Amino acid sequence: MRLVYRLTFPAEQINLVSPYLRESNSFLEFATLGDPDENLLPQFWVYGPERELLASRLANDRAVTDLSQHARCSDRVSYRVQWDLSADAVTPLAKLATTLHEQEATALFGRITPSEWLCLLHFSSRDAVIHFYTESGVSQPRLDHHTDLELKNHHP
Repeated sequence: MRLVYRLTFPAEQINLVSPYLRESNSFLEFATLGDPDENLLPQFWVYGPERELLASRLANDRAVTDLSQHARCSDRVSYRVQWDLSADAVTPLAKLATTLHEQEATALFGRITPSEWLCLLHFSSRDAVIHFYTESGVSQPRLDHHTDLELKNHHP
């Protein structure tokens, strides 16, 4: 059995897209947090009926230095992003990604909604899970164990 966990925490803790998500009926998904030495959330997808509006708002966010449309599908817009790592909104995300990297953990999938971040994480050992929980910088995270079979319930 793989050590797959679902991490859930309030969106306010990494205020990356607020108030944009609060003002739209859309959400973001990502498949990796990336390498902490490079860009965080290098590619993400905007879903929902107001995805074009959300994407245009993100293009004007002070934490985003370059937002370019990469691909378009009928139900989502895919973007590749270059973040300004010195921006306040990105700092806690950088710490989260660095902690995952230190524990050799992988972010398999993530979803950002107006109220919460949800990440499916794969860890190499139980010790890595404990260390991540205490060192991630996320206050009061909810970390729930999952099996491989449950992954299909979270990934599109």
